[in-house]
Amino acid sequence: MLFATSLVVLIAVVAFLAGTAVRRTRAAGRHWAFAFLALGVAAFARFAAEAVDADGWGALALSDVCTASFFGAMWGGMRRYNGRRSVVSTTVWVLLALLLAVTTGIAGTIGEPVMRTLPLMVVSGVLAVLGAIELRRGRLGRSDTLLLTIVLGATGLVSALRCAVILLPVTLPAGAGQPTLVDGAIMMSLAVVGTMTIGSRQAADDAVESQPMSLAADNRPEGMLVPDTFQSLLSLLARRAESRGEEIAVLVMSTIDIPGVGAALGAPRQERFETAWRESWLSRLPVGALPGEPGPGCLAAILAPSTVGEARRIGNRVYGQVVEDLVRLDGTLLPVTGIGIALSGSIPAAELVASAHAAAIASTASAARGDLTMSEDEVIERTLPPHP
Repeated sequence: MLFATSLVVLIAVVAFLAGTAVRRTRAAGRHWAFAFLALGVAAFARFAAEAVDADGWGALALSDVCTASFFGAMWGGMRRYNGRRSVVSTTVWVLLALLLAVTTGIAGTIGEPVMRTLPLMVVSGVLAVLGAIELRRGRLGRSDTLLLTIVLGATGLVSALRCAVILLPVTLPAGAGQPTLVDGAIMMSLAVVGTMTIGSRQAADDAVESQPMSLAADNRPEGMLVPDTFQSLLSLLARRAESRGEEIAVLVMSTIDIPGVGAALGAPRQERFETAWRESWLSRLPVGALPGEPGPGCLAAILAPSTVGEARRIGNRVYGQVVEDLVRLDGTLLPVTGIGIALSGSIPAAELVASAHAAAIASTASAARGDLTMSEDEVIERTLPPHP
């Protein structure tokens, strides 16, 4: 059973890593690549531990650390994919993995397998449930990730049941700490389903990115700054604002799957949408705003609001007016759009656009269309009024 599990996991891991190697992986992709690599090491470390019988505690410790690393890196990658920060999540799962190494070593020293099994089940179950929850949020929640959610949720449930059995005041059989068919089935399911789900998401993203916006850079409306100029000006203004104790804000409006408009209605209507979107963005912004296009599917503007409340009001007003302009386009399919703002007081200048863009993407997951998401230390959402 252990050999069959290791073989299936190895094939799935190699397939995923090979797919990752041929594309320019993002931060989320790097998390997931590390997760599947850790899963492969965990399977073979467990197999090696059983091959040397009860003396394989070092291999068991490696297996436990890699198992926790798999669940933790999967969770961290999901957070990054959904546009959220992963520093805290990475710190949490790394500390938990190190804790498992310590408890497994102590269990091997005193010859008490249950002392190893209980922390392993708790850590694995908690991280698996956190991953399942993250799969139902943001961009991943709108994707075909239900099967992986079920597998991770089942892993958390099985871990909770095993913890309950261990904590019950009953005498456990001698082989209670040994692997079972359920362990092998879960590990193989995680390898196969995880590879299919995450791999299909990355392939879909690659397909979208391979179809850039149809308008070339030199066809941008007059007054729309190109990415390099926009970022340079943003850095300069952020430094000036910091020296004066003031703040600037970056307002970003993002769309999801613009190429889907062209696929559904044809390239001419996609180009019409893009042109109207840029022109509406320019016309609806305040006179003092500096508009730019930092990337595909993303329009931005630099603002100098006097208060955070003013930044929110500007964002809500501009978003509502732009959406109304786009809705008036006859026969045009309106992609999912979101709006986000990042303030220079809490975020470095180099990360302002990325942070505002992540906030805009996160706002598209809201049940109420047209929410404004502020990218600060804590996320603040405000529903757009029906008639701004």
